[in-house]
Amino acid sequence: MDEKDSEYLTTSQAAVLLGVHESSVKRWSNAGELAIEKTSGGHRRIRLEALLSLAHLRAGGSDSFDLLAFAPHDEEVARAALDAREHGDFDALRELILRFCDTRPPVWLSRLLAYLQSPLGLPLSRIFDAGVAAALADVGREWQVGARTIALEHRFSQKILDALHAVLIGHAASLGDALVDDERPRAVLGCAEGCHHEIGGLMARIMLERAGWNVTYLGANVPYEEIAGIQELERSQLVCVSFAPPLGASDARRCLKVLNALRRPEAPYRMVIGGLPRIEGGVETHESELPISFFSSMESFERWLRGAAWNPT
Repeated sequence: MDEKDSEYLTTSQAAVLLGVHESSVKRWSNAGELAIEKTSGGHRRIRLEALLSLAHLRAGGSDSFDLLAFAPHDEEVARAALDAREHGDFDALRELILRFCDTRPPVWLSRLLAYLQSPLGLPLSRIFDAGVAAALADVGREWQVGARTIALEHRFSQKILDALHAVLIGHAASLGDALVDDERPRAVLGCAEGCHHEIGGLMARIMLERAGWNVTYLGANVPYEEIAGIQELERSQLVCVSFAPPLGASDARRCLKVLNALRRPEAPYRMVIGGLPRIEGGVETHESELPISFFSSMESFERWLRGAAWNPT
């Protein structure tokens, strides 16, 4: 058979899909439990159908495989996940997110987000940008042309929110006793005045918390004066404001004007504005006394969080 036949999995790909060590896949092959074929070079290749059949059989014993939780869509999830992992192609995953949110309870999306991170190893920021945000954009376009009602758009968005809350709860549970003497840097995060869509804000909160920040989350449609008040009260080193359409550059300018006017030298901080990819060149940041960074994706925000030197002065 062809060494690069896309219909077949390598043993390492099969292991990733099931969340096991590659040696387990080879052992099952050697024992005759898992049907394989070999390339001209002697390398093992496995059909996805054969791998899933083995997984379902072994799941009746002591083994447990997260992929099987998506049955009867386990094959679709496996193929879509591999497309994203191996080729950076998230189209099939975006379609799955759309379908799961339209037809399944929120736990399906929660499981999918967890599975894509482990065992698949995809960065959550990339999943958010190329999967969740892309699906939301599709839903927005459907609403604009009348192909989706307001209620259907709201139902979709709420399922995304439910799944994001599950991610937050899981992260909080993983911290355990680390919450007792909390010396993490502090951030205040809220959605801009007039912004009632908080999915971007929640995704940013997850990125911050995973980067080690203690986040005070203020939710949707927060007056800028209130954001300034919380920052001064908590002496937060970072203030993040999430924007979403139809808000634009004029709204960002007003945000910065208010926060600059209320800035206290004894409580310095850095400012982050997210969600408005077209405004960076249109906002006169050089007139601001606040150091400001703009981000239009969770991936760029995550990279900045990893590399930032946290000196707000």
